[in-house]
Amino acid sequence: MMRYILCCSIFIIISCDDHGTTDTPVVTFEKIINIDPTLYSRIYLGQIIPSMGGYIMVGSEVIKGTAKAFLIKTNALGDTIWHKTWFKVYQINGIDEFLTDFRSLVEVSDGYVLAGSASKAWRTTDFYIVKTDFDGNTKWIKQYDFGELDGSTVIKKTSDGFLIGGVVSNPDGQFWSMLKLSLSGDSTWCKSYDQGYMVDFFPVSDGGTLVAIEASLGPLVVKLSGDGTPQWSKKYSLGYSYRGTHGADILPDGGLAILGWVIPKDQIFTDFHLIRVNAFGDSLWSRTYGGESTIEEGNAIKRTNDGGFVLLGSTNEFSSTKKKEILLIKTNSVGDTLWSRVLGTPDNDDGFSIEKTKDKGFMIGGWTSSNLNLNIYLLKTDQNGYINK
Repeated sequence: MMRYILCCSIFIIISCDDHGTTDTPVVTFEKIINIDPTLYSRIYLGQIIPSMGGYIMVGSEVIKGTAKAFLIKTNALGDTIWHKTWFKVYQINGIDEFLTDFRSLVEVSDGYVLAGSASKAWRTTDFYIVKTDFDGNTKWIKQYDFGELDGSTVIKKTSDGFLIGGVVSNPDGQFWSMLKLSLSGDSTWCKSYDQGYMVDFFPVSDGGTLVAIEASLGPLVVKLSGDGTPQWSKKYSLGYSYRGTHGADILPDGGLAILGWVIPKDQIFTDFHLIRVNAFGDSLWSRTYGGESTIEEGNAIKRTNDGGFVLLGSTNEFSSTKKKEILLIKTNSVGDTLWSRVLGTPDNDDGFSIEKTKDKGFMIGGWTSSNLNLNIYLLKTDQNGYINK
């Protein structure tokens, strides 16, 4: 039976307007969820989103070398309501093994659809799609095999089904791919493209899709038609200073903001790198964020209601022990820094998923290390990135 160890701090901030009248209370909290206290257990969070007055999250829990995919529902304060797992079993020398994870989810009218990967044999995985009701009960499961090491990383709802982005690997390399499903999870089409890693994609008004890719030497943006045919692509070459693309968001003008890591000139450590492109893929501007002698790694980005951006990742800048801490940066619409916050526990921490909340705050999902384990770390901040203590 799964055991939970929860460590939490919960705070309520009462916000006031210029006339001193009280506005809606803003709840902030930190919470650590240790699903299994087994030594060397690893909990990886894929995505967390607001749902049904609380939050829903997916990821994988790795215990003694095997991985289960999880779906966890919490209330508005981050307390676990229920926790469900899925896994596909295969055998090695008569011993059951399983490797299953979820990377992304979407809420639909009658539940959730979860996307990730599942093992089918030693060193091989498939796209793995699960539909559940709002209580996490399985309604259907679909598994699709396109190569040797396949996996879905992003899922989005469309008017007639679901669009899923992922990777397909074979002896020639790793290729980003798109899978179109009906509402019942049946495959309509699947296409693989150039080498690269799927970061995120966004359906656009003409029925097509804008895709952000982690490619060699720089990020790549590709425009696809409604049936997945490439219409144009733009690459932003950053040379050997480029260290990866990890997040993107679409903007009201149809362009993208893309977040990754680079090593700036005359430095040896990585900084956040933000590039803004228009709806045709033309680069408008780029910015870097970080210290000269510290490591900053950007993992997720969201456009904010004031037209700016909030960037999530990690830093060791403000710690004399050089441990990893969560870094949250707020910018204006042209990438100028408005504020930055360093958040975390006394241990190593990192943030991977961020969502805006109805009270104008931010919900952050990531991990924290403790006693050689990785645990889920949830942080709910106010609109200025603070957790009131």
